[in-house]
Amino acid sequence: MISVQADIWHNIAVTNPIPPIGPARGWYPDPAQSGHERYWDGQQWTHVVRRAEQIEPTPWARGKIDRPMATVKDPALDLPVAGWWRRFGSGVIDTVIGWVLTGLIVAIVAPGYWARLQSLFIDYSNEVQALMLAGDNPFISAPGPLTVAVSNLMMAGGAVMLVSTVVFMGTWGATIGQRLCGLTVVRAPLPMAVLTARPDLKYTPDKPGWMRAISKGIAWSLLSAGGSIFMIIQLVNALMPLWQRRHQSVTDLLASTIVIRQTKTIGQPDSTV
Repeated sequence: MISVQADIWHNIAVTNPIPPIGPARGWYPDPAQSGHERYWDGQQWTHVVRRAEQIEPTPWARGKIDRPMATVKDPALDLPVAGWWRRFGSGVIDTVIGWVLTGLIVAIVAPGYWARLQSLFIDYSNEVQALMLAGDNPFISAPGPLTVAVSNLMMAGGAVMLVSTVVFMGTWGATIGQRLCGLTVVRAPLPMAVLTARPDLKYTPDKPGWMRAISKGIAWSLLSAGGSIFMIIQLVNALMPLWQRRHQSVTDLLASTIVIRQTKTIGQPDSTV
């Protein structure tokens, strides 16, 4: 009985040999001599030997140069950025609407303001004309009451511009002029330095939100009602989208926004960028 069982186990071992335990066949460092490799056939070392391959480390592995970073494309370049003429037209419309509203509000709040301003301006014009006829220097400063009246008007206009920009941009994502010109405002992607360091961040052209609307409204109202002091800044603000990489103006940079043509993707949930 014992002899029969032994024969059975012997037949099983022969037909199903136990695979050897060890590394797979291939080239491995020669244990006998450094700098060489010896071929292992899966069970034992062979007599076949070769020199070990010398792999030159990359420059950044040697610490000579920095490892190159992955190239990241600016998401703003894929947006349907608004053309300069359309942006300029929307700005003109918003300015006209803002000053019309300012005139109506001033007429309601201060009924005699426009008549007083007209009277002061006529007196100032007559004085300048008289100096010109007499051959004297006509470039004289405006009288105090006229300067104060004009300053109050500019402040009122700036306040109207601020409120209208914040309200319409916070709700619509665009001002009245931009809506009429088929434009909308979206938040700008993060700076390229951040996107290059974090290529996993995703960008979605969402509405600017109330904080960006307030920032853009403050900047726009200051430039619109700043008078001659801000004339150079106003000119730069209007022309900057012609050469700026993301086609942003001064107010866009301050508020971190981009003006684009209206698309159906606006209003998606805010992303991580």
